[in-house]
This record gives sequence, structure tokens and C-alpha cells, in this order.
Amino acid sequence: MVNITTIKNISRVKKCSAGTVITGSGSDNVLFVIVKGEVGVFVNYSQTGAEMIRELSTGDLFGDPGLLQDKEAAYTAVSLDESIIIPVERNDITEFFQEEPALAFELLKELFIRLEQPADDAGDAKAANAGQKRRTDAKPPEKKPTGAARPAPAVPAAAPEKAKPAAELSPVTAQNGKFALFPENHGDYELSLAEQNSAILMNKTHTCPVCRQTFTALAVRPSKLVVAATDSDLRYHYKGIEPLYYEVLTCPHCLYSALSDIFDAPEKPKGEIVKALEMLQNNVGIDFGAGKTTVSVFAGFYLALFCAPVAFTKYQLVAAKLQYKLSRVYGDAGDADMENQTAVKALDNYLYAYSRIGVPPAQEQQICVLIGELYLKQNDLKNAITFFNKARTCPGGSPALKNHAENRSYEIREMAADKK
Repeated sequence: MVNITTIKNISRVKKCSAGTVITGSGSDNVLFVIVKGEVGVFVNYSQTGAEMIRELSTGDLFGDPGLLQDKEAAYTAVSLDESIIIPVERNDITEFFQEEPALAFELLKELFIRLEQPADDAGDAKAANAGQKRRTDAKPPEKKPTGAARPAPAVPAAAPEKAKPAAELSPVTAQNGKFALFPENHGDYELSLAEQNSAILMNKTHTCPVCRQTFTALAVRPSKLVVAATDSDLRYHYKGIEPLYYEVLTCPHCLYSALSDIFDAPEKPKGEIVKALEMLQNNVGIDFGAGKTTVSVFAGFYLALFCAPVAFTKYQLVAAKLQYKLSRVYGDAGDADMENQTAVKALDNYLYAYSRIGVPPAQEQQICVLIGELYLKQNDLKNAITFFNKARTCPGGSPALKNHAENRSYEIREMAADKK
């Protein structure tokens, strides 16, 4: 199953009503991933005796063998209900891989996994890239009498009964009891929310800039913060409170989410945000009220990552900040693997923002320090010292950050000397 949460450009997402031919004879030959819903794969779809050989569902990938060979599609993929997909046309594949490297990696990984799983028979081998489940009991779609050369697409008369409740859930609904925006390796955690000092928290009322409804969320009182310790990567720990758990705001009405300092100022048209959030509205199953739970803390971060591309222009920088903070939350939860995976994604987005779209001059020194820390976390000493040196020599930078960068550069040189 493909991890669909890695997609950056939500504008690629397409809605399909029941009976829509997604790819096949007479339509564009496309590769696609299912974000929501169910899709049937047919042979001889427009002929008598059509057979549905596969049933695909959320997270499944389909690519016709002829896609990259300039051949007509051998199979026809038809939505069995209202579905949401991410289609990729043949002429768009190179651009797609450049724009969505994380999702492209997920697709390649899925294909390699399938190569390691031998097909049950010759029929399976021919359709091995169509999905995970082979249907042997489905009847061909009914054809209405018509004089047209090609009949209109129809939902198969014997479409399989949906599994409940998972098949009817939205992309962010629990699948097998799990919030669907959570990546595959996300575990069950328990953050120390019960230990947070309520005297340092306050209820704050917000007006959502997207749906204009009001809601209340917990916020940290800055005047009450007392630093207890500082990590070597400049993470501050405070007495009785962890502000990270309260930094993401989620509107419980429309699910628009962002870091609290940019929540009120989305940069893209509200209509685009509303359209993207429509697929998240039903059956979320998580309470985003004033209180906080471990699940709502993590879900808030992933919703903010989902919203970033449709709400903000330089969304890579927004995503990098979210992922860097999220990696620390995973560290608090004791999951070193997810902490590292999320830190790598933060590094990728920071580097993209720094080298491709530019960063505000006032933030350049800080971002160079963060990139240096993330490289150091990956034990890449060469690139780490490069960015610490950039931070150290940044014009008009903070003396404190300059001092930190100098200390880190010295530590790295000592580490490199010890390895010799």
C-alpha cells in the first residue's frame, strides 16, 4: 500500500463519481493512486463478457503495462463508488517525479515489493500491477442497449459489498483504528500531557480564516515559561510544560490547520483550501476541541502538513518547520525511527526552500543552523559544518546563533579528528 500522505501538491487530486472510467480503452492511459474509495479493474470492459479481475481500495496503485510503452491500455479501471485519486499521465511522469520525490519513491517501493511476490497464475502475472486483491466472483458490468459505438461506463451490476467501516471513511479517517494521515510506521504513543501544568495554559478563542467559525484552543502563557534545560541542538525544555504540543491550531469545524503564528494568514485563495478540505470532512473521529490528547497532537501536525501546499505559497518552508517540530514530538514519544524519518523530510524541505525558492533574510541564519543540526543528526559532518559556517558568517545575524554555530563547528572538527 502506497503512503499517500507524502503528496505535496494537493491540486493533483481528482474526484471521480461512481462509474467513471479512469484509464483504459478510449480514455487516457494514466498511472494513479487511490486516496479514497474503490476502483475495479476490468478486461474487455466494453465487450460482452467483461470481467472485473481486481478490486482496488485506498492506498492502492494501478499502472497499465502499456503506460510507458506507447501502447493502448490493456485494462480498464472504473470507479465503483465516489473515489478520489492522484492521476499521473505518461507525459507528466518526469515532472511528477521532480515535484513529488517522496511519493515517487513510495510508488517505486510498491512496484519492487510486487516483483518479489510471484503471481499465483498466468492471469495474475498479466495483471500483477493492478492491485492487491483478485476478484473471481464479480460479474461483468451491465450494458444498456444503445446505438453508440462505445457504451457509456457503468458501475458493475455485482459490485462487491464494501467492508465496513473502513471502505466508507475519508482519507483522514481511522483505517483499522488508525488515523489515515498517519504514516504506516506511526505507532501508539502516550505523550506526557497529563503532566502539563494547567497554570501555564489558557483557553484562547480563534476565528478560522477559512470557514470564519470560532473555536477555543489551549495556548501557552509565554510569561509563565521558565527554562529548565537546553539541548545541544538549542531545544529548550521548560518547567511543567512542553509548548510543542500546543503549537498547531486545528479548526474543529473545517479542519484547516497550521502553526499558530501563521494560522490567521493563509496566502492562497480560501476557495482552494475549502476544496482541498472537503475530502477530510466526514468521519474523522478525533476530538479537536479545546483539550489535547496524544492522537490530536500528532493528527494536528499531519493535518497542518496536508494543508500547507494549498494554504501557503512557500509551503516547503512551512512543511520543514512542521516536520522539524514533529520529529521532536516523535522523540518525546520514544520512537527513534519515526523521529529520524521525519527529520530527514524536514532537511529535504529546508534544503529545497534554501536553494530553490529562497528564505527571508531575517531567517537565513536560523535556517542555516537548523540545516546544520539536521545534517549533524544524520552524521553528515561535511555538510553540517558547511551550514554552520554559513550561519557563523551570515551578515547581521544573531550573536547567540553565531556563537552556537562556532561551537558546533569546533565540535564537528573534533569529531572528524577522532575518526582519523
